[in-house]
Amino acid sequence: MDAAIHATKGAEDMRKNPYALGGWISIAAAVLFPITIVTAFLQKVIAEGVVGYHGPLLGPSDLLGVLFTILAVYALLVLRRFLNERYQYHGIDVLIILSIVWSVLFQVVGLASEFLLMMIWPVNEEALRVMQLILFGIFMLCVGVIDILIGVRLMQSSQGFSQLIKVFAVLSLIAGILEVAVLLSPLAMLLVPVNFVIVGLILLRDEAEAEFV
Repeated sequence: MDAAIHATKGAEDMRKNPYALGGWISIAAAVLFPITIVTAFLQKVIAEGVVGYHGPLLGPSDLLGVLFTILAVYALLVLRRFLNERYQYHGIDVLIILSIVWSVLFQVVGLASEFLLMMIWPVNEEALRVMQLILFGIFMLCVGVIDILIGVRLMQSSQGFSQLIKVFAVLSLIAGILEVAVLLSPLAMLLVPVNFVIVGLILLRDEAEAEFV
């Protein structure tokens, strides 16, 4: 009986707030991100320390990474729809799409390169590291520019955004600066779950957000 009541209440909340599902998915992405990082670390430790394998490896962390990307893409699409419908704001539509394209490309290139390396291993490890660093640097520069532009455009807008959206803008700007610095980009990873929690709260508080419009 209680389960049925909770299910009914959840369905009613979804009808009242069409962005609620996106909000919960964004928070799920925030939780999944550190789990993916920890899993990748443990995967490497087990492979090298227990099995004695030091080459490329596809494992559970890669599946979690794919799932995270799917959740992140959905959350970003809902955020774009939210800004379009609640604020009639389209200033970062293209940037959100570019961010989604970047996320998918980053995931696909990572998986494809890992699979290819497994097929041709062993390789010259020094040359491999140089290539990986160059590729990583290019990806970080691209996403850094996107995040900086998202932050700047939201902060420059006169739409009267709520405090949560302003916080999201500031965090996006900070993350972008760290990513463009490349060497500081690992610090930007700390902001990923925080940003998705903020996006989740923005979407879950739809009614409260609408009061500012």
